[in-house]
Amino acid sequence: MFKFLSIIIVLIFQSSLAFADFSPDGKQITFSLKVDGSSQIFIANSDGTQLKQISQENGEYFNPTWSPLGGMIAFSKSEGGNSYIGVIDVDGSNERMITTGHLVENPSWSNDGKQILFYKIDESDNIELKIIDITGFNETLIKSD
Repeated sequence: MFKFLSIIIVLIFQSSLAFADFSPDGKQITFSLKVDGSSQIFIANSDGTQLKQISQENGEYFNPTWSPLGGMIAFSKSEGGNSYIGVIDVDGSNERMITTGHLVENPSWSNDGKQILFYKIDESDNIELKIIDITGFNETLIKSD
């Protein structure tokens, strides 16, 4: 028993499991997990089987959240000093960044799956709540501090 617990503790500290979300039907989950020094996006069945990494590009992926229609995952990404909000199909194809800034984070889907709400923080730590179409167009300020 002690050996089993030790292995789990080592895996937790080495892997850095982060934010997770259920698919709309509850049958799958998505989460970011640090592997080989880089945080990537994974999907799996809700019982933990059929684990698959879907992000394949360089950079650090965070805050994956499943679209309400089930076909895409939104995420935050950091790479080369830049910060992005992006979307990717659940099979790992069609990854694209839809907005960028000093720090953009915490994507949240609209109920119809056509827009994403997120925070944008500038170099002076001014915070803006924004919404953008998943096409990357029509970025709109909702509230600023």
